[in-house]
Amino acid sequence: ERALEEVVGRVDERIEEVHMLKGRIDMLISDFAVAQTRLDTAERQVESLRFQMQAAGEKHDSEVDDLRRGAAGAVADARARRKAEEASFEDLLSFAFRSLLNLAHAQVHRSEMLHAAYRAQA
Repeated sequence: ERALEEVVGRVDERIEEVHMLKGRIDMLISDFAVAQTRLDTAERQVESLRFQMQAAGEKHDSEVDDLRRGAAGAVADARARRKAEEASFEDLLSFAFRSLLNLAHAQVHRSEMLHAAYRAQA
């Protein structure tokens, strides 16, 4: 009878250990689900940022193309103005420098806007 009680006691201990292990397993499963959710969220955020960066890059490329067209237009304007006004070399040079300076100011402004947009996204 005593041996049977010892066996029953050991079985009860093992049952308690199994319940503790089951509780730990359930906790680990819950932790894993939370981690998986966080991973999924992070992956979606990375994908969203990738698309935003791609769109910003395309916008920047478009702005660079606009600047190139603007520069070409400025050169054409300079040539037309030179012919129309028969400007001196110094006047033409001054006009070209002013045009380039205006383009540089526009580029700086656009870069500042892009920088502010990137900081706002971060």
